[in-house]
Amino acid sequence: MMVTTKPFARQVQAFVQRWDTREDWKKAAKNGLFALCGFLLSAASLGNCCQCFPLALLLCAPPGWPVLLTAAGGAVGYLVFWGMAGLTGLGWIVMGLLAELIVERLPFEKSTPMLMPAIGGTIVAGTDLVLLDWRRCPCPCMCFGWDLPWAAPG
Repeated sequence: MMVTTKPFARQVQAFVQRWDTREDWKKAAKNGLFALCGFLLSAASLGNCCQCFPLALLLCAPPGWPVLLTAAGGAVGYLVFWGMAGLTGLGWIVMGLLAELIVERLPFEKSTPMLMPAIGGTIVAGTDLVLLDWRRCPCPCMCFGWDLPWAAPG
């Protein structure tokens, strides 16, 4: 008896073609990926300190739902993976959302492509300096220096 995979391959191809034509499913999958990426990137650690990768993705995301879903995924991820130590990450997410809301409405935002990376670097540098001084954070300074290039994705 000979077994072939052609009928199964045709069924899979028909299924993919049927779902590929539905724009609402494509949009939902894309938005779900933004939320999942924000969630998973919040688990990154260097020297037992949380990293700002969800903030970088948030600042690079296209305006609208992807920004909100990336922020939501990152916020949930910081709480799940880091607990109370993830409050720094939550601060980054909130400040990134505020920057997106403010800068998105400015007329010169389109002509200055390096504005959002500069804002991301400023957010991370400012919060890192405050944490080093105010909380006496146990993270080495090298961890904070590592944050800056990732927060300014440009």
